[in-house]
Amino acid sequence: MKVDLTEVEATLAGLPGVAAAVVVHDGDITAYVQPDGPLSEEVLEKLLAERLAAYKRPRTLRLLDRLPRTTTGKLVRSTEALRAATP
Repeated sequence: MKVDLTEVEATLAGLPGVAAAVVVHDGDITAYVQPDGPLSEEVLEKLLAERLAAYKRPRTLRLLDRLPRTTTGKLVRSTEALRAATP
């Protein structure tokens, strides 16, 4: 099924405790999330389950202290750069 990654990203970004999010298709749907305070993957999964159908939810959630950004401040969407930023 086709999934609009911008819908998933907007849903994630609108969740409490999320400062920013980038969603990419990396074989499966993967979400990179910058928390805005204490946040766990379990809480994110629960909140997403209340808002998105199962087939739209990211299979992998990665919490990062800071998402990579370009020199102009835009979020980087390169899968390679996001993977490199993951601890």
